[in-house]
Amino acid sequence: MGIQIRGSDDNISASDGSLTIDGVNYSTLQVNGNNYPATGPLSNRNKIINGDCRIDQRNAGASGTAAGFTVDRWLYFASQASKGTWQQNAGSVTPPVGFDYYLGYTSSSSYTLLSGDIFGIAQAIEGYNISDLAYGTANAKPLTISFWVRSSLTGLFGGFLKNGGTASGNNTRRCTFSYTINSANTWEYKTITINGDTAGSWESTNGPAFAIAFSLGNGSTYTGGTSGTWSGNQYLQPSGCVNLVATNGATLYLTGIQIEVGEVATPFEHRSYGDELARCQRYFRRYCEGSTSKMAPCFVIGNSASTAIGNLNLSPSMRDVPSSDFDSIKVDNVGSPKSITAVSVSANSSNDSLFLTFTVASGITYPTPYFILADGTSSARLDFSAEI
Repeated sequence: MGIQIRGSDDNISASDGSLTIDGVNYSTLQVNGNNYPATGPLSNRNKIINGDCRIDQRNAGASGTAAGFTVDRWLYFASQASKGTWQQNAGSVTPPVGFDYYLGYTSSSSYTLLSGDIFGIAQAIEGYNISDLAYGTANAKPLTISFWVRSSLTGLFGGFLKNGGTASGNNTRRCTFSYTINSANTWEYKTITINGDTAGSWESTNGPAFAIAFSLGNGSTYTGGTSGTWSGNQYLQPSGCVNLVATNGATLYLTGIQIEVGEVATPFEHRSYGDELARCQRYFRRYCEGSTSKMAPCFVIGNSASTAIGNLNLSPSMRDVPSSDFDSIKVDNVGSPKSITAVSVSANSSNDSLFLTFTVASGITYPTPYFILADGTSSARLDFSAEI
């Protein structure tokens, strides 16, 4: 049995989970110029989290220059400090149709790269989310990268894929890729298909398994190799690529980033805000943020003159037991706030429940209940991170 649609010179049939057009079998179906999977799910195609750059828990749209996380899940790495500025919606240009946000980078000098320099924007993916690729086996599947990009420069740009995380993990297999920006200061849509890697060791649980990076500039040590080919080399971009950090004021903007199984790019998978936020919170979440007296969703009990203890349930659960960081938060029981000097996550915590100890100078009483909240300054925050 099959379905046959005839019109003009087209002959389309579908049977046994496959699609055939004029005798040629396809894995996707084109509707109004867009490719859709002919088999398999329409949802959960995108391996990337926050590919449209709309979740920004750490910075809330503020800019930064330091290496570290920018918008959620996207890491800026740099071998030299103060060579550029990153920001959600940098430059306030109009995003591509269908998007409201992008991640932008602006070079701050005409920097001459040293041989060992590396600059880029990357995202790591945990093993649970790429195990279906079957990398490291004879059944490794091809994948397609698609994204929107805009730059003040034109020419050949590069990036890479690798096993392990952005800075850790197996880190023994790499594949560079390239794309061409044809017109300056114009959004362009790019697609790149990469064959699956049949070699190497690939994490399949919650550890760092896979990473993609868009290069902003790399020294000669990390430039070379054959684009689109997996190997054990250390290259981060092919030869001949534009090094953005070498031009003062040069920009690179990215959004709509998608990685999916197969050899054809399908439309960007727009997930609900709540769904995307929950995916980001598996790796990072912030409480008590901002200048108002926002509370953390937990109460604590005085344990000694200088400590209060309590439990924080995490929903959704995090990738692993997270580390903590904080600034300008306090314990309070209505009218007697005490500044917190340390926060520790106890060893018996899990990725969905944290046993926490909050330390102050003095003034805690046992067994008085307290709550945790911001102290009213703009820097206030209580962070938990299980990033890879």
